[in-house]
Amino acid sequence: MSASVSSTSVIEKEPASPKVAGTGELELTEMPLLLRESIGQYGGLAALLLQIAHPGVGRGVHDHSEFATRQLDRGEKTAVYVYTMVYGTDEEKSLVRQWVNRAHARVKGGSGDDKYNANDPHLQLWVAATLYASMSAMYERMWGEFPPERAERIYQEYSVYATSLRVPMELWPKDRAAFWEYYWGVVNNDLVVVSEAKEIFYHIMHPKVPFYLRPLVAMLLPINRSFAIDLLPAKVSAGFGLKTETGRGDRLLQRVVLSLYNVTPPFIRYYPKTYYMGRAKTMVKMIKEQGFANLRMRAG
Repeated sequence: MSASVSSTSVIEKEPASPKVAGTGELELTEMPLLLRESIGQYGGLAALLLQIAHPGVGRGVHDHSEFATRQLDRGEKTAVYVYTMVYGTDEEKSLVRQWVNRAHARVKGGSGDDKYNANDPHLQLWVAATLYASMSAMYERMWGEFPPERAERIYQEYSVYATSLRVPMELWPKDRAAFWEYYWGVVNNDLVVVSEAKEIFYHIMHPKVPFYLRPLVAMLLPINRSFAIDLLPAKVSAGFGLKTETGRGDRLLQRVVLSLYNVTPPFIRYYPKTYYMGRAKTMVKMIKEQGFANLRMRAG
């Protein structure tokens, strides 16, 4: 059984209801409540491994992202995108979307069965799907299953990550039942952990970070790995050389993390949102001043 901690006070109040870009009249009423909760970030490793387990994504990331040497910069830009699509102004969303789409335009290569293109809407759909699958699972670990109507609203609002990547809305599965049919179809038929993905995983688990961040990374990596084992399909875990199910130590670690999170003050729980939206504003300022070329926010 998965660890979970029940709470009724954490995700109740937030006034913002921005509209979802590219999805008609759908408004974000649930995402602003959930995304500010940093517990969702513990699903990040699972999402990333699901992404690169798709050969088209894994080869593209390996060949074009400088993941081995620029992990902080790449991770920060991903987080900026995730937060900006929910909390950003119209201008911030537009510029960050343009940056993402321009960056993806150069990510293509291979031939035959190994051919990939980051602007392939089916690959982009899978990337967005992994965010929903992993982050929503973490929210339910924290607070238990949401009522069906609310769970469906949350699912529909996650489509913002697909449409922002120029995925046609009609490709986003129509409801949660259709989503999980799609998800398991990709897992069973398309995911293969190729050598390029294994190399990326090695660098994820052995990151090159400044010395002052090493204690934090040493603390967070085991937590992220523990949740990833629990969230990933066994096929994917095995492909990356991870255990296919959590042991007693992992389950204890998860219970401790969830229990501590439940009593953590909101300003600490919400800090990643505050931080990355600050970085988003820095990124937007840089885009305005120097354009999209060679946009690097960190040295590493």
